[in-house]
Amino acid sequence: MVFARTFRKLEMPFFRNVVWSDECYIYVGDDNGRTYVTRKRGDFGREEYMVPRFQKSEVKLMIWSCIALGVKGPLIILRFPGGKGGGVNGRRFRRQVLSKMLPFIRQLQIERPGLMFQQDNAPSHKADLTKGWIARKGIRLFPHPAYSPDISPIEPIWRVLKRKINNRPRHPTSLAELEQAIREEWANIPQMVIDNYIRAMPKRLQALYKAKGGPIGK
Repeated sequence: MVFARTFRKLEMPFFRNVVWSDECYIYVGDDNGRTYVTRKRGDFGREEYMVPRFQKSEVKLMIWSCIALGVKGPLIILRFPGGKGGGVNGRRFRRQVLSKMLPFIRQLQIERPGLMFQQDNAPSHKADLTKGWIARKGIRLFPHPAYSPDISPIEPIWRVLKRKINNRPRHPTSLAELEQAIREEWANIPQMVIDNYIRAMPKRLQALYKAKGGPIGK
């Protein structure tokens, strides 16, 4: 609520100077869309109107990217061993993401004075290594609420990406095929689609304020 009250009056010129970032898991066979069925009144619960659900594949990749008005950032496949102590920590995040992101940010800083970088409150983002690196590089952070309402415009872009991968004539069946599909479909997302979500930020913040920080829909 405090976040919405603070930023609800900002207009689009402000959001031109924000780079929005996020991570996302994509699974082999991931279908992020909803399935709808048509039934008659009183037929709720009948087996023929139900769609089976299956456990997600363990073949997955974690990706990171960022967006800004008029431009996509680099798409990065995160590599980490997994298991206890093998997740995305500050050291891996700095080496695999921040260092590769820096040229993109530097170019935008030249074009857009006052540029700010947004990320959520994932542990790797809040790590001292991460915060120290960002401060030393002179990158301004856009505030993010402690409990995110998920209104960042990159959130729906992940849904677009998953849908495009799922709609490919041949679904990926291995990590190598999944990575190729992710890179191809990320490149194929029209910038206009991304820009439309960014341009909607003023209205979404107003809606968030009216909902007192509650859900506002997609």
